[in-house]
Amino acid sequence: MGQQRTQNKEGDTSLILANVKGFREIVELLIQNKANIEHENNARDTALTLAAKKGFDEVVELLLVKNANTEHKNRKIKTAFMLAASNGLSEVVKLLLRNIGTELRNKTGDIWHLAHYKGNFS
Repeated sequence: MGQQRTQNKEGDTSLILANVKGFREIVELLIQNKANIEHENNARDTALTLAAKKGFDEVVELLLVKNANTEHKNRKIKTAFMLAASNGLSEVVKLLLRNIGTELRNKTGDIWHLAHYKGNFS
């Protein structure tokens, strides 16, 4: 199979499309066949940012095991952690916390503040 070379007009590859539906088994199969987990679509989202945003904790965990970049920011300057926290996705937040270290700030300020502001964590 090799590297994915096709994408739709939004820049989504097969991996990203399987990912946004939460199809963990297909995501795993594509990764085993050398799909690029760091591919960015036109919105600069990766498989990890989209899985985190959607709350697919099993897919997030799989991507983290494969060393997906937790510091990547999409076009809206949001990391996977920020997307999960602002959507109240505590299981995904816990997974990401184990992998991102202590650098928890970006241009929009402290991400814990963002989570609290949205009323998702106390």
